Amino acid sequence: MSLRRFVPFIAIAVLVCTTGCLSVQAPREINVGSDGAESVDSSRVPRTDSHDDCRYELEKAYRALQRIEHDLARAHDKAAEYKRERDRAEDALERCQDRLERYRGD
Repeated sequence: MSLRRFVPFIAIAVLVCTTGCLSVQAPREINVGSDGAESVDSSRVPRTDSHDDCRYELEKAYRALQRIEHDLARAHDKAAEYKRERDRAEDALERCQDRLERYRGD
């Protein structure tokens, strides 16, 4: 008896799934973190048809991430070098200003 009650629901579910009325897609926005402050735009998530496609896209994403990490490390190195150059230039400027003050004082 209880099975008879669920037959219409099962039939409707099968009909919806097979006719394409039910569509599973990636969400438009994915919240990252516990506070939900940072979100990720998932509109660029590639469509995949198989597990191999997913692996390929994941591999591409990891390669891109490694390139970004490498570029970031290079940018940090350059920033540190520029800071050292700035400090040297500030020291040289201070020495020049001290000499100028001594020449003006004479």
